[in-house]
Amino acid sequence: MPRAEQVIPLLVYEDIQTAHDFLVRAFGFEAGGVERGATGLPVHGEVRAGDTPIWLHR
Repeated sequence: MPRAEQVIPLLVYEDIQTAHDFLVRAFGFEAGGVERGATGLPVHGEVRAGDTPIWLHR
């Protein structure tokens, strides 16, 4: 069986921007930014716990 080199955790939030800011403030994760779609609404966020990225989606 192939071995996974990296697994990226994915957290689901209705309000990606608020979740991103909370995780950085409350847990000290490194901010990875929030990407917005054509309508201006956040579609992807990212924080980092050490070398591990954590993705934030709706």
